[in-house]
Formats: sequence, structure tokens, C-alpha cells
Amino acid sequence: MIQKSIIGPSGVVSRDNSRSWWFERRGFWFSAVYDDTSEPVCSAPPGIKTIGLFLNVSGGALSFYNALSQEHLVTLPTRFHPGRGVVPAFALGQGRLKIRTGLTPPPLVFCCKDSGYRGAQGADRNVWRREVAFRSVRKVVEKFEQLASSH
Repeated sequence: MIQKSIIGPSGVVSRDNSRSWWFERRGFWFSAVYDDTSEPVCSAPPGIKTIGLFLNVSGGALSFYNALSQEHLVTLPTRFHPGRGVVPAFALGQGRLKIRTGLTPPPLVFCCKDSGYRGAQGADRNVWRREVAFRSVRKVVEKFEQLASSH
């Protein structure tokens, strides 16, 4: 869930950066962007500042919703390729970005030994991959890892 900011592009991008799916503000309107297509999202209220994302990898869908009212905004149909994976992508337009999880993460999502953000580099599997360069991202991932290991 993204909260209390002017919403910039938010969604997911493939690990190889070849494809992306996101929800963004364009002036006073919102759009869903995927597969080189941009569609207006008329169901998004103009003042919305808190959105939720639900990623269904096996079902091939990314849904966005108004997190305060729990109203569905748009679902982007797609096919996520096994093995490539996707990672979250957020851009802050103005204000602050607050990321909160509404559901308990599945145990295999951010486990230290299995996390896609960490890699088997040498004997220590607890080493960050080079492409995770931002401390703020690391803090979020570490929080998910703590939540996953506590369940």
C-alpha cells in the first residue's frame, strides 16, 4: 500500500527490466500502463493518495485498489514468466512514501536464504545482490524478511 504522497508510477517491473505494469497519475487523471498500452482509470477519485496493489503471479494479474475504501480500481491482465520474476517499483511524486503490508507475507517470499534480493555469493547466502543499491529498499526487504521468519 502506498500512502500519503502524490502518486507517481507504482507497480511492478520484470527483473530483466523488459516489461512493466503500473498505475500512475497523469495530470488530474489516472492511467494503467502495461504492454505499451495506457488506459485511463476513471474509477480512481482525483484526490486519492493511498493505493493498494495485489499481485497474483500464477493467475497473471496485478490489481490496484483504493486502500481506504477497499474499492477496486483496475486489474492489469498479463502473463508473468516463471523464472524471470517481478520486483516492486515505486516513484514518489511529492510528499513521502509509506509502504505498508496489509497481508502477512507468505513464508517463502522474503526468507533470507530464498529471497530474490539476496544471492548465493560465496559461502554466505546472506549477501545482498549488487542490483539492490538503495538503503530504503533494503530496509523494506529486511522488514519483510523479519516478518516471514517470525511466522
